[in-house]
Amino acid sequence: MVSRDYRNIAIFSIIAVIVLGLSGFYFFRDHNKDLKEGPVGEIAANEADPAVWGKYYPKHYESYMENYKNSAKPSHFETKPYMQPLYAGLGYAEEFNEPRGHVYTLEDIRAVNPKRYKTGAACNTCKSSQIPALIDKYGEKYYTMSFEEINSQLTHPIACLDCHDPGQWTCV
Repeated sequence: MVSRDYRNIAIFSIIAVIVLGLSGFYFFRDHNKDLKEGPVGEIAANEADPAVWGKYYPKHYESYMENYKNSAKPSHFETKPYMQPLYAGLGYAEEFNEPRGHVYTLEDIRAVNPKRYKTGAACNTCKSSQIPALIDKYGEKYYTMSFEEINSQLTHPIACLDCHDPGQWTCV
């Protein structure tokens, strides 16, 4: 009798997992349905300027530009005061702000305390969609360059190219 109860529970659990899995797949597959738009032209392989992408994907670009509404710069130390002593001796102990979003990455990295630039060019690596092209340009030398050498060449923050293939609107 006991084994029959366990068998029924197991069968019910499997059915529940399948139903929940399928409903989750359906939800995540169509969660951006209102932004669906197809490519209307070709974008250059290393195009880092989000405005160029915006010509081809205006709804997505409009959504990207909404990030500019988040202008507050709260400190991690206000919400997590225990972090400051953990970072003692590092540049992060001087200043460590909450991220504001893709559109502010260059502005924010240029405004932080310069003590945080100790990692050189690597400090820029996740701040701009232009980084892959610069790594291609400089090769391994990129990783030994100074923060300023690379940062001075950056004009676009994190943008479409960081996650999407210019030839098709899919995640890479």
